[in-house]
Amino acid sequence: MEQGVPRASRFVHNGHRLVIFYFVVTYAWPWVGNVLLGDQLLSPFRQAPLTLYAVGLVAGTFLLYTLFSRSVFLVPRRAPSRPKMSRWLATAGRTYSRYRLVPALAALWLASMYYATGLNSFRYSVLPLSEVGSPLLFVTNLVMTAVGVDLFVMMFLRNPADARPLRRVIEDLILSVSYLLSTNGAMAVVVGLSALLCSIGPKSFSAIVFSTRNLFSLTSTRRLGMATVTIVLLFTTGWLTNEGIKAASGGKADVVDAAVEAAQRVVSRDGWAILYIDYITSRTSVYYYSLLFSATDPDAEVAAVAELTPALLPLRNLAFRADFVLGQPFGIPRPEVTSMRRVNWLVLAENPAILPRAGASPGLIASFNYAMPLPLNVVFCALYLAWFARVVDLTLWRRGAQGVSLFGLFLLFIFWENFLQSPFDLMLIIDTAFLHVAAMYTLYRVERARWLVQAERRSAAVPSPSLPGPLEEPMTGQYRPVTL
Repeated sequence: MEQGVPRASRFVHNGHRLVIFYFVVTYAWPWVGNVLLGDQLLSPFRQAPLTLYAVGLVAGTFLLYTLFSRSVFLVPRRAPSRPKMSRWLATAGRTYSRYRLVPALAALWLASMYYATGLNSFRYSVLPLSEVGSPLLFVTNLVMTAVGVDLFVMMFLRNPADARPLRRVIEDLILSVSYLLSTNGAMAVVVGLSALLCSIGPKSFSAIVFSTRNLFSLTSTRRLGMATVTIVLLFTTGWLTNEGIKAASGGKADVVDAAVEAAQRVVSRDGWAILYIDYITSRTSVYYYSLLFSATDPDAEVAAVAELTPALLPLRNLAFRADFVLGQPFGIPRPEVTSMRRVNWLVLAENPAILPRAGASPGLIASFNYAMPLPLNVVFCALYLAWFARVVDLTLWRRGAQGVSLFGLFLLFIFWENFLQSPFDLMLIIDTAFLHVAAMYTLYRVERARWLVQAERRSAAVPSPSLPGPLEEPMTGQYRPVTL
């Protein structure tokens, strides 16, 4: 191996941790929750029986992923050349950092208009975007995708020990508030509130999000207390805000009033804690239900709702959206079934007609089950997971020897979930999920280039096999920022 370039073992494999977290939250926990809660669990989806084949799919995919991550997708060993695109990205990044206050204020204005016009609840509307025709909705969603990546950098890549000028603090606060005003779901509220906490106290926030190499290590009672209080407050606030958004979509009240009403209604009930656990289990079970259904023989039911294989539906919808953006010169009609998410909703929901635009993300294993026969579904799903884990590893290289805590893994899961929900639907391209994935992948390419250039600089400066890699400093495990 080239000198100065760290071995794969020098990584704190946060990508691997995130994959394990994904399997636990989306498959193991829903199985336990459904067994324990039984008929008490209120879900809009029907549940197929758990079969040995479904268990084998999960186990086989994870075992193959582990094999591929240790053989196919290893740490790169050579820094790439710097083409024009890399230089352009570096210049764009420096320019954005210098004038960050301007887009922050623009984002705040857009988010304020978005909230004032009640567009937070558009997600639950019965009309598609092509019929609503709201430029504010489209532009705000596009801008908030970029803001979300900025907040990710602030929470996970920026060194909390670095001095922050007052202007930087103001920018962080403005972007966090902008993101909160434009939220349309519980997880987005958690991200916005987390960003706000990071803006106010970056060192305290970093102590909650990052831990030592031991995933379950919280080295003090104070840190454990901070993490517990933060998690409870964020989750509860996100849940109630989401209930407010749902109520506001029916025109009953604005988001804040509806959230307050939901809070009063919940805490006045007996057993409200069980109700919250029921909500969490129901929200995390859709991938599990999709796995169970796709592990049966779903072809007949899928063919009854979609005339194309689910993997090709996004391409047909892409043609419609591209035609719509161009002013409909070809007059391509909007398809009835637009994506794999929509197919999954139609075959899983007990009453799919109640939400004519709804979709249900199938998750990775079910997505590949819908698209490919055995064993290709398992092989390609495992390859995708191994690639994804390496992307996360290299994106977080600047954190040195610090591992992500359980709360940090939850935040990471929110930021990276678009990679894991329904990967074939990313072919839609003209979609906020694709834009978010493209933005996060661009960030990965920038961080990968920085890491590899740092490795080559160290190799040239002190060509010693014992030199610590750029992921960690001697003894401390802290990182040093590097610029291209």
